[in-house]
Amino acid sequence: VSTQSTWGPFLIGLLRTMRSLVSLFCFFCILCATKAQLLDFDDPPAVQAYVHQRGIAKLQTLLTPFITIAMTTLVIPDQDQSVGLGIHMYMRNIKVKEATIGSDALQYAPPDSLTLSVKGVNMKCTMDWEYKDALFIDSKGTADLTVSDAGVVTTISLAGSPDGKPSVTVGDVTMSIGDIDINLHGSGQSFFNTIIKIVKGMFMKKLPDMMQDKVRQQLKAAITKADAAFTTIHALSSFTTLHYGFVSNSNLHGMIGKRYSQNAFNGDVSDLYYSGAIGGRISVDDGMSIDIQGYLQVPQSGSYKFQVIHNQVGQLEVSDQHVGTLVSGGKICGGEVTDETAFMNLVSTAMVPIRYRYQSGCKGGYFELKICAQDGTCTGLDALTVFTKPSDAVAFSVYPNYIEVALDAWFSLASGESFTYPHHALPYGLDSDRMISVALDEYIVNSFLWAMTKEGNITVDVFDSKLPANVPIRLTTESFRLVFGSLYEHYPHGQIAFHFKPLNAIPPTVSISAAAGLKINGQFAFSFNVIPDPLTMQEVNAIVFEADIDGVASVHINDKNNVNVNITALDMHLGVVSVNEDLFKKADVESKVVTFIQPFLNSVLASSGIPFINSKLQDGFPIPQLGPIQLQNTVLEVLDNVAFLHSDFDIHI
Repeated sequence: VSTQSTWGPFLIGLLRTMRSLVSLFCFFCILCATKAQLLDFDDPPAVQAYVHQRGIAKLQTLLTPFITIAMTTLVIPDQDQSVGLGIHMYMRNIKVKEATIGSDALQYAPPDSLTLSVKGVNMKCTMDWEYKDALFIDSKGTADLTVSDAGVVTTISLAGSPDGKPSVTVGDVTMSIGDIDINLHGSGQSFFNTIIKIVKGMFMKKLPDMMQDKVRQQLKAAITKADAAFTTIHALSSFTTLHYGFVSNSNLHGMIGKRYSQNAFNGDVSDLYYSGAIGGRISVDDGMSIDIQGYLQVPQSGSYKFQVIHNQVGQLEVSDQHVGTLVSGGKICGGEVTDETAFMNLVSTAMVPIRYRYQSGCKGGYFELKICAQDGTCTGLDALTVFTKPSDAVAFSVYPNYIEVALDAWFSLASGESFTYPHHALPYGLDSDRMISVALDEYIVNSFLWAMTKEGNITVDVFDSKLPANVPIRLTTESFRLVFGSLYEHYPHGQIAFHFKPLNAIPPTVSISAAAGLKINGQFAFSFNVIPDPLTMQEVNAIVFEADIDGVASVHINDKNNVNVNITALDMHLGVVSVNEDLFKKADVESKVVTFIQPFLNSVLASSGIPFINSKLQDGFPIPQLGPIQLQNTVLEVLDNVAFLHSDFDIHI
């Protein structure tokens, strides 16, 4: 009990430092996944985010209300129509009373866009009308109009912009109208058929143009509002600034994807990259499945078709064409077949998205991908014309089944100094049943630890005055007289002060490992000073230790959606840097370090320190929410050098 009480304040100091590190690191991770800045595209990514199909479905629920708003707030100007034979039609006070949407879909549109389509749009409108003709007939009244089965389609393009923010562009909006039902009220019923024909013709012709402009304005206004909230830097203090922004991922020759240990696209998963082998026949082991994709650039414009020769089961997707078939898995046996797309016109400046999925069985299988010209000449896909991304300078990559976003981030000091630490290759083609996945390079936390060290924030100072009054063992020279008798002889009424900081301002480092979780290593200066007079609090240097600390921790997301860190091992190796020779002999101190102090400290850490820290960490650290974005059902996955957050999200606006 006394041992834990003595070291409790020291461990509390460490714990507070750890909590600040973890909390700010979690905030930084989510921040990078949602805010960005255009950087030099040569910078490697430290964060890679993937928005999956369920995430896209969530985003579409945010976009379609703007179409409803566009319809209900549409201002239709008064219309005058002259249709010959002296007939004039006047339509006034045209108002949209109600608008509903039947169905909506936000779909991937490789290489850099999304397509928003809305179907089953119905609108109810009212208006005043007046009919005049050359026979001096003047009829007037009101009308109820119902626009039914209309559709709206637009594209949303994603890119980086020179001002350091993401560029989201709304493309052309097209609207089609299924039918318009018109119910007239008023005089001149014998002319109602003519009036209905005139009114319907006007609405069928002019309403799509007006709606297209209004929808585009609404979507652009929403994007502009969101863009205004984006920042590209975050000041952590008056000395340290966090910078973050879009970068390009590596664009490789070939196709990338995933290999699955089972033939139903499940089981163990590993990254897959085909380079030069794309030009020939590729074998797949028995019972496995693969999912690869890339972009093809034809050498010259023309008409081409794509061909896949394969046994077992496979499906090829090129643009919007699908050939071949897939099954649910199990025992698969099939002979060789050749599947072909229809001919399509391709231009040499465009990148064509390609995806191929294959399910193997019966002692393994094979496939071969080819492109065929109009004259019937077929050649294997050349690795020099197939790429993993649509261009060399792209922050957003839209694939047929996910969106990939690459970001980098770094910390800088007021002096302009920035952290340099190696990046690690981040996995690609990530799949998940969650809405979004975020891959985090360990570079991030090490960059943060560097900034904290440079700013002097990784320090712990412990004094007797900070100890609770009920602690039986005090930080006094009397408490340490059995170990350091000479110190007590010089200062029988003195107090002890501990100071803990990185040695020579070298930051601690963290490595992420699939096998071990988090590994922490740091060299620290551990100062043991004496305060002769507690009234003046003047310190006398006594001993400076060099503490080499290694730790191991596991990390997971608990049922409260908090990040839970559990320390599993801490080991401290002490060395003597310097001693006050008026108080000690260095050889005596070094001997006591080996025989007593180091074993004592490691015993304290194992028996009391680790349980004490973990008891304070057991509730975890909340994953910060960014404004209206709330992460839910988050799962943490740890690989070598990389951590993943797989999560659902909700947005309250």
